Amino acid sequence: MSSRRPRHHPQYRHRVQFERLSDLGVDPNAQRRGEWEPILTAGGNLRIVPGREALEAGRLESNTTATLRVRYASEVASIAADDRVLINGVLWNIRSVGEVASEAGGYREIEFRLERGVAVGADLS
Repeated sequence: MSSRRPRHHPQYRHRVQFERLSDLGVDPNAQRRGEWEPILTAGGNLRIVPGREALEAGRLESNTTATLRVRYASEVASIAADDRVLINGVLWNIRSVGEVASEAGGYREIEFRLERGVAVGADLS
């Protein structure tokens, strides 16, 4: 019988791909140019927070927030709020990054606060 540990802990059931915007310079309109490039794929635990809606600038905004926990590794610790993450085909913006102790053991995790949202109405006046 093998004593090898499983590759991924079942707690980290979501495959997540972190992406970073490459710097391709400035376009003729003085806007930064770049492309999102994959930098790391890992297992993570995504917890979606119930959605909220708000009236902002005359349109209805629907936001979804979530937390994502990934087991600590130096590569994961290099992820910043300027990066983004792709989970199950959905892009999430990273709002904050912090280190936490695991609820299920004595190891460290990185917790990402995520948000995605789109305008669902044009003019409500």
